[in-house]
Amino acid sequence: MDSTTYAVTMPAPMTFGERVSDMISTFGGSWIFVISFNLLFAGWVILNSWIFPDFLHVSSFDAYPFILLNLGLSYMAAMQAPIIMMSNACKETRYKAMVRVMMSENHAMYEVMCKQAASLSTHIESHSVALRQHRAAMDRHAEQVRKLTGGQTC
Repeated sequence: MDSTTYAVTMPAPMTFGERVSDMISTFGGSWIFVISFNLLFAGWVILNSWIFPDFLHVSSFDAYPFILLNLGLSYMAAMQAPIIMMSNACKETRYKAMVRVMMSENHAMYEVMCKQAASLSTHIESHSVALRQHRAAMDRHAEQVRKLTGGQTC
């Protein structure tokens, strides 16, 4: 077995911005986000259309048609899309680097296997030559035995 080592370049560590975009992308695509966002949305509507005016008798800070809520939703959607795109671009770069590393490792293993196959072929050939020589010697001995015994067998 060949114990050759191979040098492979690993991708550079992620920057702070890449880590943050990955965390936001991971959270933004989770069930926790979907459920908490729906609860926040429902709470906002209930608070501003029912609890503030009817129970607390104060004016709501964002009355129907919820313009502040719409502004917040628009801002969130506008910011979430580029963050997700940055995260996907970062992941794509890492995946490409991993594929290059894996291809390099596979090529190195292929080279080792080719060397081992060539070595094995050499060993098989040398054993074949030795086997043919041994068989020829056995045939010569058998011929000598036949001559000495006159072709008689036990």
